[in-house]
Amino acid sequence: MPMSDNNAQPESSIRVGKAKLPVAKILEGETLSELIHKIGHETGNPLTSIISMGTVLSTISSGSSTNNILEKTLKYSNSIIDEAWRISRLNERLVMLLSRRTGNATLTEVAPCAEKTIKKLRGRYKKIFKPLKLEFEIEEPSPKAVIDELQLMVIFSELFTNAAEATKDNSLNSPKQTETLPTKVSIYSKEKNVVLEVTSISKNKCPYELDSLFDPFVTKDTDKKPIGLCLTVCQAIAERFGGTIEVKEELTPKGYTFKSIITLAGKELL
Repeated sequence: MPMSDNNAQPESSIRVGKAKLPVAKILEGETLSELIHKIGHETGNPLTSIISMGTVLSTISSGSSTNNILEKTLKYSNSIIDEAWRISRLNERLVMLLSRRTGNATLTEVAPCAEKTIKKLRGRYKKIFKPLKLEFEIEEPSPKAVIDELQLMVIFSELFTNAAEATKDNSLNSPKQTETLPTKVSIYSKEKNVVLEVTSISKNKCPYELDSLFDPFVTKDTDKKPIGLCLTVCQAIAERFGGTIEVKEELTPKGYTFKSIITLAGKELL
């Protein structure tokens, strides 16, 4: 007689993910070789756009343009702008991932960096970040961490990118609900450290083991996010300044709550 599974324990509604290795260890051997290959492939895309745009301009200059040349020029112009911004972000990620420089590591107020980052993203990538709603919860007085401001902004940029992707189609409670649920940004002190949390709610469970999210190239979106370096970059920066990072996912009545938690050194460690 088969045993009953009535006493089987239900799957936990909370998952926690942490990096298995430091970034310096991850980026060795075949992983580094794969990264170089993907970089070469990605830089080819904007170069193709530049060549195409140059061809159009050459045609206009020669006087042999057709009636729809202006339409083609506009198309290629928009394409080259998009590609240039994308490769700019890629270069920024790679510098932050591979460099060991701490930059101007000073006591930095964290909240203004988050606000400057989202303003910058909305100015450059309106379609992606304009729908993203942020809800700030900042401890008073505003916490300060020992980190380079530009590198802290890269952390926020990566976390906001993840949040925008996770919440872009959140019709969670009703088919008529078209607005996305807000992403919560919490910044607070904990003992001698500063903690920043970015929490978004999605109707979909993360399809990966959470520990694997810190590995390079973890992505299924091959068009918009071809290299999948978000949390790897965040881990590299956090480690550079003696910090840590982990992620948590929990099933709630509103959907799957995904939280990225980064802990940085506070002013007491200066």
